[in-house]
Amino acid sequence: MVLPGSCVLFDRAFDALLERIDYRRPFDDMEVGPGSPQDDEVPLVKLTPHCEYHKYSFPRSHRRWLERYVFGFSPSSPEYAAWKRAYIGTLRKSAYLMKRERSLLKSPAWMANLGPLLDLFPDARFVHIRRHPHKVIPSQIHLHRTMARKYGLEAIDDAGLVDFAIHQYRGYTEAFARDKERIPSANLLEIRYEDFVGDRIGGLREIYARLGLGDFVALEPRVTDYLRGIERYEGHRFPDDPALRARIDRDLAFAFPILGYPAPA
Repeated sequence: MVLPGSCVLFDRAFDALLERIDYRRPFDDMEVGPGSPQDDEVPLVKLTPHCEYHKYSFPRSHRRWLERYVFGFSPSSPEYAAWKRAYIGTLRKSAYLMKRERSLLKSPAWMANLGPLLDLFPDARFVHIRRHPHKVIPSQIHLHRTMARKYGLEAIDDAGLVDFAIHQYRGYTEAFARDKERIPSANLLEIRYEDFVGDRIGGLREIYARLGLGDFVALEPRVTDYLRGIERYEGHRFPDDPALRARIDRDLAFAFPILGYPAPA
């Protein structure tokens, strides 16, 4: 993620350096280190112009980046071959360094871009974590604000950040609802966020069993130790904003029943 062009040669040296740094992600204050998971677009930003994460460098143009590399992106796109080379290259490096045969990709954009992913990995397994829009949108606005102001090359005001979050969420949810039938039923598990955080070990056990990912028993002690290490972590809490809630209810009303929540009154 940090230096994807030279990580294979200098992996151990980078790890030794990064372990000396107390670094927390700016948007959620989560401590990260050399082995921490990151979105799979992060190295692509440094390797290719064909990446939707450039929306944070040019946040006022977020619709252009999302349309070109998420909503309108497919194996027939002119940029697909160049993107594919960079993307597969990063996954191969990651698999080599971590000595893993399976990649776990956690980018939310994939839910709106199943075509390229299924083209590359037709037997991919999917976990869709559903969460209430009233919780997701304030968090996304905070994420976009932090990323745009830390890494952006142009300014964007608060109204623009709200439009950014609403537009992206609408596109992600509409595309997933439209295309998820392309995923074989045995390869898709949808769970509620509230249920998962209420019983993380039970949730992971179900994911491994339902998707045929192997024996979770051997991993459980390591996962339990990790959860103990972050048990004091508290995520951001955002004050209620009646105007934002009304905007969500108006613009994203279609999403509530898709996600299994009561439609707004």
